[in-house]
Amino acid sequence: MALSRPGAVSKRLALAVLLASMLVLASALPAAAAPAATSSYYVRATDSASDAVWFDYGCAQGRADEQRPGAQNRIVILDFGAPMLVNGVYGFDLPGGATGEFRSRLDAASAAVHFARGYRGCTAADRASTITLAIGTTNRGTQVRDNGYQQGRAFANFVRSITSQVAAAGASGQVTVTGAIDVEMDWNTFGDTREWYLGYDSLSNTTIYNFGDAAGCTQDGSTTACNNGWTQERVWWVSEGFALAHPLPEIYTNSGSMARQWYQLARYTDARHSADMVIAGTLTQFGACQQVGGCTTTDNTPSQGWTQLFDLLNANPAVRHRPRWSADIRYSSVLGLAAAPPTGIVDDVQGALPTSTARLLNAWQGRAGGGFVSVYAGAAAGDANQGVVVVVTLEDARHPTLGQQLVKTPSRSGALRVTAANGSLLTLQAEGGTSFTFDIAARRFR
Repeated sequence: MALSRPGAVSKRLALAVLLASMLVLASALPAAAAPAATSSYYVRATDSASDAVWFDYGCAQGRADEQRPGAQNRIVILDFGAPMLVNGVYGFDLPGGATGEFRSRLDAASAAVHFARGYRGCTAADRASTITLAIGTTNRGTQVRDNGYQQGRAFANFVRSITSQVAAAGASGQVTVTGAIDVEMDWNTFGDTREWYLGYDSLSNTTIYNFGDAAGCTQDGSTTACNNGWTQERVWWVSEGFALAHPLPEIYTNSGSMARQWYQLARYTDARHSADMVIAGTLTQFGACQQVGGCTTTDNTPSQGWTQLFDLLNANPAVRHRPRWSADIRYSSVLGLAAAPPTGIVDDVQGALPTSTARLLNAWQGRAGGGFVSVYAGAAAGDANQGVVVVVTLEDARHPTLGQQLVKTPSRSGALRVTAANGSLLTLQAEGGTSFTFDIAARRFR
């Protein structure tokens, strides 16, 4: 017998109450546990002396996966830094130290191949566990701006060469080699970055992960604009719209701002493209921050970063999914300078220090106190009036960390620029017109 209208309404109300209670119960469930994090690396050494170190890094990951129950599938990013071209040779400016630490593609490939060999060798009898080895670069620097298409092609060849060498070493059954790029809004325009992607696409059909940021993009859905002329549509294209691309974003900030930006990008993708933005995982920099003495406001642990993003995604049925991976990046051991970087005042430094959120304008670098020192000048993150220098010391012998120290100017006169050097004393000019002298040896302003 058909229910009367009041009875049907009553049934619908009861069903609505039941569904609502189920949603309340679901929302009250504890957050999902973050996946076990892997260590990724800013590559600081690629010469033959470091091959054993890279084998050991791969071996450590292989042993960790072998000891975990079940077959593992995780990701490691090796970030080789910004593209460079020196005397007709394509390569990279190694991240996190002196500007202009050039390594050719031939030199750099060995690090990745030895990591793969170490992983394969140290999983022992566990042949079911696998790892994605993502070979990384960035969209930073004049080469992306002026030579992006050719640099994209050169990088595709670099990834292809590593893939072949990993196969020849017998490790391809457990190590999948892919590309990766740290795309950051403030480093270059979308147009220049897109040229790099098109160059990569012309020679490759290999997946590429975008492990970058979404600087300036909305955290609340109120706008589609991002920094430096980027938009949500453009970030979507380099992360998902490009056929080979997948997002694995930086989720560094303790405040959750970066997680909110990528959550809004997932919502934008659903609304604008009627498609899912499937975020492959999250990248944090807790390890690197610990190595350089800490990072203010950007040192999420791997679990914190992953959970920030997961909780936002999981609360919205339209974009709900579980990012598969968690990776945390750190600097590899410093084994000395294989090639002397340029000395004196250097201008192309924006983004040269991955763990620094300061706005860098230029730098002075050279030998001081038995090591190689780079003094980066600019303004503090979020405070354009507070001038700062960031002093980076590179050891000339094996050393597990980089020395990095941020020093503020005694008065808030604007961002700094190095204008002259005299021995261990630097002259810096602030945007507000004030001149400062910085003593490199004493690490202080006079």
